[in-house]
Amino acid sequence: MAFLDTIAWAEGTGDSYDIAYTFAKLPDLDRHHAIVRCFEQLCSDAEGRYQELSTTYNPIAQRLGLKDFSPSSQDKVAIQQLKDAGVYDMIMTGDIKGASCAVGKIWASFPCNSYGQGQKTESQLEDIYQEKLAIRTGQKTQDAVQPTIATTGLKEWQMSIPTGKTQAPL
Repeated sequence: MAFLDTIAWAEGTGDSYDIAYTFAKLPDLDRHHAIVRCFEQLCSDAEGRYQELSTTYNPIAQRLGLKDFSPSSQDKVAIQQLKDAGVYDMIMTGDIKGASCAVGKIWASFPCNSYGQGQKTESQLEDIYQEKLAIRTGQKTQDAVQPTIATTGLKEWQMSIPTGKTQAPL
């Protein structure tokens, strides 16, 4: 789903399901590890492609009968969050700007929240969504996409940061 790709782009994880806040690599995908990591003044136990908090992931995973933190389980939990937030239908009907604002309460990288972390704009998210949708529907190839963390991979993206510091994914 192109909107899941957009969330991953906004959260800074690209296609990586085994990444935690601060870009730490998870030892395995058996479970959400719930390890709190800090970057500057922000601390979080966010993990996975969608930077899920353990307090969010675990109850939804339990409700869905999921037993691990596999890519499939992470996708299912994220989709359930979209449904629970009432934005799944917005996405399916193309209201990406509205959906982007509505999920700001879930993902700090999205607009319309007061988390105080770097947020992407509704226009940026709309553009990325359209790009991801074009790739998924075969209207655009991955090779034609401007390099970003989502298309180049985490290590290459980290190396391109001018300050030499990694940026927090949230």
